[in-house]
Amino acid sequence: MEYIIRNFDRTNGQITVEYAGKWTYAIDLPVKDNAFPIGEELELIIQSMAPTWLLEREQSLSVEVVNTNAIQALVQPLPEPVIVETEASKNAAMWVDLIFEQNVAKALVKFGVLQSDPTTIPVSEQ
Repeated sequence: MEYIIRNFDRTNGQITVEYAGKWTYAIDLPVKDNAFPIGEELELIIQSMAPTWLLEREQSLSVEVVNTNAIQALVQPLPEPVIVETEASKNAAMWVDLIFEQNVAKALVKFGVLQSDPTTIPVSEQ
């Protein structure tokens, strides 16, 4: 399988190999006689790690599989989640919205788009 060595990590003795322009794997290189493998030995290691099964699978799926409908008929999708809105969740959502609006208003006042913060409710003295 064709490949390109994309990275060499000296500290960990590891190469990153991209196979067929699609799949990338990290390979820990063995150290023998205080050296990493090179040449034919390195080629054997890289090729032994090649994901040939992925290429074979991709090729087998590239044509119409005859019993696709039989498998599809077995599918039982998960039910749609039920979202229960309680008063507490509505209240929490309201506060999140209010805080967001207050932050936007502060920014608009800061940059002179607004003269005052419309989210601030004045409190009258009694």
